[in-house]
Amino acid sequence: MIRETAGITYTYTAKKVKNINLRVGRDGLVSVSAPTKMSLSAIDTFVQEKASWIKTAQIKQQQRDIKAEHFSSEISAEECLPLFKEILEKWAVQVTYAPPQINLAVKDMKSRWGVCYPSKGKIVLNKKLVAFPYALQEYVIVHELVHFKYPNHQKGFHDEMQRLMPDYKQRRKALRSSV
Repeated sequence: MIRETAGITYTYTAKKVKNINLRVGRDGLVSVSAPTKMSLSAIDTFVQEKASWIKTAQIKQQQRDIKAEHFSSEISAEECLPLFKEILEKWAVQVTYAPPQINLAVKDMKSRWGVCYPSKGKIVLNKKLVAFPYALQEYVIVHELVHFKYPNHQKGFHDEMQRLMPDYKQRRKALRSSV
Protein backbone atom coordinates (compact mmCIF):
# COMPACT_ATOMS: atom_id res chain seq x y z
CA MET A 1 0.00 0.00 0.00
CA ILE A 2 1.39 3.39 -0.97
CA ARG A 3 0.91 6.21 1.55
CA GLU A 4 1.99 9.80 1.90
CA THR A 5 2.60 11.95 4.96
CA ALA A 6 4.63 15.11 5.58
CA GLY A 7 5.56 15.18 1.90
CA ILE A 8 7.05 11.69 2.08
CA THR A 9 5.64 8.92 -0.08
CA TYR A 10 6.27 5.44 1.25
CA THR A 11 5.27 1.85 0.68
CA TYR A 12 3.63 0.28 3.71
CA THR A 13 3.56 -3.45 4.44
CA ALA A 14 1.85 -5.04 7.44
CA LYS A 15 3.96 -7.88 8.84
CA LYS A 16 4.29 -10.09 11.86
CA VAL A 17 6.99 -7.93 13.42
CA LYS A 18 7.35 -6.26 16.81
CA ASN A 19 8.67 -2.88 15.68
CA ILE A 20 8.26 -0.44 12.84
CA ASN A 21 11.00 -0.93 10.26
CA LEU A 22 11.95 1.98 8.00
CA ARG A 23 14.22 1.67 4.96
CA VAL A 24 15.45 4.03 2.29
CA GLY A 25 16.45 1.96 -0.71
CA ARG A 26 19.30 2.58 -3.13
CA ASP A 27 16.72 4.14 -5.42
CA GLY A 28 15.70 6.59 -2.66
CA LEU A 29 12.28 5.00 -2.21
CA VAL A 30 10.99 4.68 1.35
CA SER A 31 9.45 1.48 2.65
CA VAL A 32 7.91 0.83 6.03
CA SER A 33 6.87 -2.46 7.58
CA ALA A 34 4.96 -2.48 10.85
CA PRO A 35 2.98 -4.82 13.09
CA THR A 36 -0.33 -5.84 11.54
CA LYS A 37 -2.37 -4.36 14.40
CA MET A 38 -0.69 -0.95 14.36
CA SER A 39 -2.88 1.91 13.18
CA LEU A 40 -2.04 3.77 9.99
CA SER A 41 -2.07 7.06 11.88
CA ALA A 42 0.61 5.75 14.26
CA ILE A 43 2.72 4.71 11.28
CA ASP A 44 2.24 8.11 9.61
CA THR A 45 3.32 9.80 12.86
CA PHE A 46 6.44 7.62 12.99
CA VAL A 47 7.32 8.55 9.39
CA GLN A 48 6.72 12.23 10.15
CA GLU A 49 9.09 12.02 13.13
CA LYS A 50 11.75 10.46 10.89
CA ALA A 51 11.22 12.94 8.01
CA SER A 52 14.55 14.71 8.55
CA TRP A 53 16.47 11.41 8.63
CA ILE A 54 14.63 10.18 5.52
CA LYS A 55 15.41 13.34 3.54
CA THR A 56 19.09 13.14 4.57
CA ALA A 57 19.27 9.48 3.52
CA GLN A 58 17.67 10.28 0.16
CA ILE A 59 20.13 13.14 -0.47
CA LYS A 60 23.08 10.90 0.43
CA GLN A 61 21.80 8.29 -2.00
CA GLN A 62 21.53 10.87 -4.78
CA GLN A 63 25.09 12.03 -4.04
CA ARG A 64 26.33 8.42 -4.12
CA ASP A 65 24.66 7.86 -7.46
CA ILE A 66 26.16 11.06 -8.92
CA LYS A 67 29.62 10.24 -7.53
CA ALA A 68 29.46 6.64 -8.78
CA GLU A 69 28.21 7.74 -12.20
CA HIS A 70 30.96 10.37 -12.47
CA PHE A 71 33.65 7.98 -11.26
CA SER A 72 32.53 5.17 -13.56
CA SER A 73 33.17 7.32 -16.60
CA GLU A 74 36.67 8.32 -15.45
CA ILE A 75 38.40 4.96 -15.12
CA SER A 76 38.24 1.67 -16.97
CA ALA A 77 38.08 -1.79 -15.45
CA GLU A 78 41.39 -2.62 -17.16
CA GLU A 79 43.07 0.25 -15.31
CA CYS A 80 41.90 -1.15 -11.95
CA LEU A 81 43.07 -4.70 -12.58
CA PRO A 82 46.83 -4.27 -11.83
CA LEU A 83 46.18 -2.67 -8.44
CA PHE A 84 43.65 -5.30 -7.41
CA LYS A 85 45.94 -8.09 -8.68
CA GLU A 86 48.78 -6.80 -6.51
CA ILE A 87 46.59 -6.91 -3.38
CA LEU A 88 45.20 -10.32 -4.35
CA GLU A 89 48.68 -11.80 -4.79
CA LYS A 90 49.80 -10.38 -1.45
CA TRP A 91 46.90 -12.01 0.40
CA ALA A 92 46.64 -15.25 -1.62
CA VAL A 93 49.91 -16.34 0.01
CA GLN A 94 48.24 -16.21 3.44
CA VAL A 95 44.99 -17.78 2.25
CA THR A 96 46.43 -21.19 1.44
CA TYR A 97 43.06 -22.74 0.54
CA ALA A 98 42.53 -20.36 -2.39
CA PRO A 99 43.21 -21.87 -5.80
CA PRO A 100 46.74 -21.30 -7.13
CA GLN A 101 45.40 -19.46 -10.19
CA ILE A 102 42.53 -17.08 -9.44
CA ASN A 103 40.70 -15.59 -12.37
CA LEU A 104 40.30 -11.92 -11.35
CA ALA A 105 37.84 -9.71 -13.19
CA VAL A 106 36.79 -6.11 -12.66
CA LYS A 107 33.49 -4.62 -13.74
CA ASP A 108 31.03 -1.89 -12.87
CA MET A 109 28.53 -3.28 -10.34
CA LYS A 110 25.64 -1.43 -8.72
CA SER A 111 25.18 -3.14 -5.36
CA ARG A 112 28.24 -5.27 -4.59
CA TRP A 113 31.90 -4.66 -3.96
CA GLY A 114 32.94 -8.16 -4.91
CA VAL A 115 31.71 -11.62 -5.77
CA CYS A 116 33.47 -14.96 -5.41
CA TYR A 117 32.72 -17.99 -7.56
CA PRO A 118 34.58 -20.78 -5.72
CA SER A 119 33.70 -23.51 -8.24
CA LYS A 120 35.13 -21.39 -11.08
CA GLY A 121 38.16 -20.10 -9.12
CA LYS A 122 36.99 -16.59 -9.94
CA ILE A 123 36.65 -13.27 -8.10
CA VAL A 124 34.91 -10.26 -9.62
CA LEU A 125 35.51 -6.82 -8.07
CA ASN A 126 33.61 -3.60 -8.50
CA LYS A 127 35.73 -1.03 -10.34
CA LYS A 128 34.42 1.74 -8.06
CA LEU A 129 36.44 0.11 -5.27
CA VAL A 130 39.59 1.70 -6.70
CA ALA A 131 38.38 5.10 -5.41
CA PHE A 132 38.48 3.86 -1.80
CA PRO A 133 41.48 3.66 0.55
CA TYR A 134 43.86 0.72 0.19
CA ALA A 135 42.74 -0.79 3.53
CA LEU A 136 39.15 -1.03 2.28
CA GLN A 137 40.26 -2.56 -1.01
CA GLU A 138 42.21 -5.13 1.02
CA TYR A 139 39.15 -5.88 3.14
CA VAL A 140 36.97 -6.65 0.09
CA ILE A 141 39.64 -8.83 -1.52
CA VAL A 142 40.31 -10.80 1.66
CA HIS A 143 36.56 -11.17 2.18
CA GLU A 144 36.24 -12.71 -1.29
CA LEU A 145 39.29 -14.95 -0.78
CA VAL A 146 37.79 -16.38 2.42
CA HIS A 147 34.74 -17.40 0.39
CA PHE A 148 36.90 -20.08 -1.26
CA LYS A 149 36.77 -21.90 2.09
CA TYR A 150 33.46 -20.61 3.46
CA PRO A 151 30.93 -19.90 0.69
CA ASN A 152 28.48 -18.36 3.17
CA HIS A 153 28.84 -15.90 6.04
CA GLN A 154 28.60 -18.51 8.79
CA LYS A 155 30.62 -18.45 12.01
CA GLY A 156 33.66 -20.07 10.39
CA PHE A 157 33.78 -17.31 7.81
CA HIS A 158 33.90 -14.59 10.46
CA ASP A 159 36.44 -16.53 12.54
CA GLU A 160 38.70 -16.77 9.51
CA MET A 161 38.29 -13.07 8.71
CA GLN A 162 39.21 -12.27 12.33
CA ARG A 163 42.31 -14.48 12.08
CA LEU A 164 43.51 -12.96 8.81
CA MET A 165 42.46 -9.36 9.41
CA PRO A 166 41.82 -8.60 13.10
CA ASP A 167 40.38 -5.16 12.26
CA TYR A 168 38.04 -6.43 9.53
CA LYS A 169 34.90 -5.25 11.36
CA GLN A 170 36.21 -1.69 11.48
CA ARG A 171 37.13 -1.83 7.79
CA ARG A 172 33.69 -3.23 6.90
CA LYS A 173 32.06 -0.44 8.90
CA ALA A 174 34.23 2.19 7.19
CA LEU A 175 33.32 0.80 3.77
CA ARG A 176 29.61 0.78 4.57
CA SER A 177 29.67 4.30 5.99
CA SER A 178 31.56 5.68 2.99
CA VAL A 179 28.89 4.72 0.48
